[in-house]
Amino acid sequence: MSERLTRFLRRDVTYNLTVNYPGDSNYAASSSYPETVTVLPLALLPSTITLSSSTLNAGNNGTFTLSAKATGSSKTPLTGGVYFFLNGLVQNFPATPLVDGVATVTLTNYNLFTGVNHATALYVGDANYRNSNSNSITITGNEGDFTMSFLNPNLAIGSGDSAKANLVLNSIQGLGGKVTLECVPSSGVDCSLSRSTVALDPLGSQSAVTVTVKVDRNRCAGGHVAVIAQDGGVVHKTDLSLTAQ
Repeated sequence: MSERLTRFLRRDVTYNLTVNYPGDSNYAASSSYPETVTVLPLALLPSTITLSSSTLNAGNNGTFTLSAKATGSSKTPLTGGVYFFLNGLVQNFPATPLVDGVATVTLTNYNLFTGVNHATALYVGDANYRNSNSNSITITGNEGDFTMSFLNPNLAIGSGDSAKANLVLNSIQGLGGKVTLECVPSSGVDCSLSRSTVALDPLGSQSAVTVTVKVDRNRCAGGHVAVIAQDGGVVHKTDLSLTAQ
């Protein structure tokens, strides 16, 4: 079959073709036997897609942008769209269309898990190009935070006496994991914690720790206790003031 004829036929379709001769003054009309012909689809060209991010550390606030640049193996421009994924979950629907070979999507840090996240992109292909998967990039997500405070930040206590103060911790911005606690007293003061680690609830439920303070009998009054708490790279400190009773 000539290439000129196949231009007018749909590809990936089977046709039954016959040739008719109308006859002339010397010969009678005739028709050929039917011939079954399948027009094969064009071979799709390979494509590549490269993913980048406006930041690799999204922090606790703000937005970030994923950009995917699709390129083809010929001068024919690419059409179609791109899906973006975080940790295997699609972030845009429908696919973001290419504009001059580039698709972008802007997300917030709340699209990310705490800690390490993996971002990829998928070019869906078009009539000329095959689909393709991007490189994977690692984005550090919301590390979260926590608050810590004494319910009674001023504790009245006499020389040689002991007393207790209640310390409360709350997760914010989805921080989970364990907080390690350290009690640092001033001179002449001793302190202890009811527990030295606290498992934070990322949904925000409050966690409580009891701080027991004892003042040396030879100390007249005053002093303080500092509690230092750490969860990964997040560190907080709060003070308990001691006054004479």
